[in-house]
Amino acid sequence: MSEFRHTFPREEKIRKKKDRDALFKKGKVCSGSILQLFFLPRGDNLRKAGFAFSRGVTPATKRNRLRRLLSEAYRLNKEKVGLGYNLLLKVKKTVSETSMARFETEFLTLARKAGLLRSARFEPGQRREKEKAG
Repeated sequence: MSEFRHTFPREEKIRKKKDRDALFKKGKVCSGSILQLFFLPRGDNLRKAGFAFSRGVTPATKRNRLRRLLSEAYRLNKEKVGLGYNLLLKVKKTVSETSMARFETEFLTLARKAGLLRSARFEPGQRREKEKAG
């Protein structure tokens, strides 16, 4: 069995405005208490993700911290989501402070709700044995 690498390279990031706009206009959405998950099938065997934040989350230092936490929560759990989708995670305006664990739980809950999880064996907040040891 091949080891999954917990990386988030540039090729896996949504960088083009037209891709982000397509997610907002044509994509399906699932909402939670702190996040909205927009998703759209790609037609290939890749998975790309992007993050959106409201300027209502102020000051910028808090917004940037939330961006880092959300990116890390996605990076650690992306293998649980099926391939062939563009994903956009949008943080709601009302969020000012939260933890990475809360982002992880919310992301996995929304992915399950949207039917994007690969298998039901992973639960929110659950880590593989190697991650617990290391």
